[in-house]
Amino acid sequence: VAASAPALRELLRRAPRVGALLAPRPAAAALVAVLVLPVLTLGFDTATRYRMLAGFFRPESPDRVIVGFEGQESLRRLSAIIPAGQGVVGRPENGTPLMWALFGTNTLYRSIPIPTTGDEIVIGTGFDNLAGRPDVCEALARHDIRWAIDSKHVYWLDRPERSSGLEDLASNPGVEKVRTDGDYTLYRITACGMDERTRA
Repeated sequence: VAASAPALRELLRRAPRVGALLAPRPAAAALVAVLVLPVLTLGFDTATRYRMLAGFFRPESPDRVIVGFEGQESLRRLSAIIPAGQGVVGRPENGTPLMWALFGTNTLYRSIPIPTTGDEIVIGTGFDNLAGRPDVCEALARHDIRWAIDSKHVYWLDRPERSSGLEDLASNPGVEKVRTDGDYTLYRITACGMDERTRA
């Protein structure tokens, strides 16, 4: 599914009239994508197919890489500090959800974007006001989230308003800096009575 986006862009680049016809008709565009795109992409030459897939899964531009090898090593070292089972939260756009897939770390977010309902959105939008949001503290406790990660690295800000409370953790009085490794900084949550629980 993800790789179909560059394929669709390539198709519309080659056939601008089709793009002009489908632009005001999203339902028709979706139908074309589902029914016609797989057949048409088979018609592309090997070099075009390779370029489309390689550009998506191995982008040349560094800012299009979700987490590079150095970032993975930083996250691996930080994950080793977090006791097994304890949870960590961070903006999903900076690559921290991959800690779950790569190292088995209990991350709150495991995909992009954050859901619009439930504890995920409560934490994502309210984490910057832990003292005034008991609902955020309750949500953190339900998921045993005792740690937070911040990073200047942002792969893709998809619906940034859903994680606005996790921006700039350095200025959040409810967390305490533990360690910076590369582009990532690990914080211990001290608000919501978490400090005693984390150190126990």
